[in-house]
Amino acid sequence: MKKARKKWIIIAAILIIVIVTVIVKIIIPTVKKHQKVPVILNYWNDKEAQYTVCEIYGEVHYSTWDTEDRTTFVTEMSLDEIIETNKDEFVGIYTINYFQKKREAAVFFKDDNYFYIIKDEEEGRENIYYTSQLSGKWCADGMHNADIRYPFPDPFHIHDGMVEMGKEIGYDFVGEIFNLYSFEDMKEFYSRLSDDLYTIDEENRTITVKAYGNTNNLSWEGGYRYDIIIDFNNRTISGPDLEGGLVELKRSADL
Repeated sequence: MKKARKKWIIIAAILIIVIVTVIVKIIIPTVKKHQKVPVILNYWNDKEAQYTVCEIYGEVHYSTWDTEDRTTFVTEMSLDEIIETNKDEFVGIYTINYFQKKREAAVFFKDDNYFYIIKDEEEGRENIYYTSQLSGKWCADGMHNADIRYPFPDPFHIHDGMVEMGKEIGYDFVGEIFNLYSFEDMKEFYSRLSDDLYTIDEENRTITVKAYGNTNNLSWEGGYRYDIIIDFNNRTISGPDLEGGLVELKRSADL
């Protein structure tokens, strides 16, 4: 009797192990594969607020680096299917400068914030997408440790060294902004924002947008302390310097 009982205990234990293994390796992954996961980003003007850009069947990988603004997610869903999960806040497909390449991106908008999703084009990485705020970051005039952000249709950091660097590598960072976006394009982009966040000077063809953030790790509580000026007549972009004035960045072609 004892041997038979021991035999059944061993069989039961083996069955439990098999069942648990099946649950862990097959059932749970299968269930997860059929559950939508939200892709969440922070707002450019509120460090505490978050926004669900989309929902996907797949995996979301959030960066652990404070300086990394981009989130990666992996899914077999098409871009159209991803857009459908948040179609009410979908603005359209924009052409943006993405790592010095003109790329198409799905753009979303809510509460004075733009966000974009872009698909990886490399072979073997077709299921990888990237998403981030569609905003600029001002780091000019030595403010490399600053975190000054503003809505902008190109997701890159603007600093004074980029102009000289552009001349060396043959890429005009500032000039490409004006090549890609007209005054009318920019007006349409900023017209979705609250009126207190931007002004448009039709006569001088300039757009001034409020920038939010801190300088050299000071508190964010100061709010919108800075202005970014996009001048289409002179084709310059201006922003704050360390002395409280403005520094003007020109196209490489104008230097």
